[in-house]
Amino acid sequence: MPITSADRSRFLLAAAALGAVLALGFAFILSYVAALHDPRPHELPVAVAGPPRAVAEVQRALGAGRTFEVLPRTDERAARAALDSRDAYGALVLRTGGTDRLLLADAAGPNATALVEQAARRLAARQGRRLEVAHVHPLQPGDFRGLSSFYAVVGWAFAGYVAAIVLAFVTGPSSLSAPRAGLRLLGLAIYAIAAGLLGAIAVGPILGAIDGHFWALWGIGAFTTMAAAAATAALQAAVGLAGTFVALLAFVVVGNPSAGGVFPPELMPGFFRAVGAWLPNGAGFEALRNLVYFDGAALGRPLGVLGGYVGVAALVLGAVALVRERPPRLRVGLQTD
Repeated sequence: MPITSADRSRFLLAAAALGAVLALGFAFILSYVAALHDPRPHELPVAVAGPPRAVAEVQRALGAGRTFEVLPRTDERAARAALDSRDAYGALVLRTGGTDRLLLADAAGPNATALVEQAARRLAARQGRRLEVAHVHPLQPGDFRGLSSFYAVVGWAFAGYVAAIVLAFVTGPSSLSAPRAGLRLLGLAIYAIAAGLLGAIAVGPILGAIDGHFWALWGIGAFTTMAAAAATAALQAAVGLAGTFVALLAFVVVGNPSAGGVFPPELMPGFFRAVGAWLPNGAGFEALRNLVYFDGAALGRPLGVLGGYVGVAALVLGAVALVRERPPRLRVGLQTD
């Protein structure tokens, strides 16, 4: 049976599609392993309070090699405030009686606080001082090492970009008019509210992974889902099918490992440390953690990032719709003349 030109075209299309998927799988493995295979602390912030000379000595000891960033504080209350405001992972309080106190905010990142505790214990042993450790802002029992919070956000982001992908296949990736662009955003918003609700029910009432904070879970879930969905829809409208691959690269290949579930940004390589907080996954995880464990401290940046994705996506969808509406009007005008 002879091979037709149509057969060759289908073969080339299938080969190109498989090649794209192969490249995506390679990027997936490369990104995850690169981000997580060799965690090393980089300027991990630690508040230190006590007599100026003692604080300076700790600063010289811990600040060597840029492993830790020492934040001098006047007293224990100020050091504790650095934990409450998400400025530090640990707070070392130097006392005159020979017993120092270390406060650890485990909810900020247990792997980071473990490194802080190890360094503080080594320093105390070297100086012949005693160290008592107190865990503040602890993780809930069902949120082991923060992974329940992390995977909830990963699930919401996944729900967002998959919804946009499915919607594009059903209705076409392009919004051909401003009303359709608005309807697409409205549909995604309703979907995001439902996804946030279901995720909150799963994490809270069904599994009991996070006790309480139902409204916070619902809100952050809906916001994260909408950010990922709107951004994916905008990419698809602007560049077609390629936008789907860009969204997968950004939100799956790079976004998940850089979001800080297993390791906080200070333990990641430079690229992932730089981009993680600016993607919906990282912003959603940071917002959820700050709401649940830190009484809503430092919410401005993560909520601003999520809102930025939604706002920019709406502008892109509207602009694409207006551009694609313009050519038929111009043709009608030329025919009239």
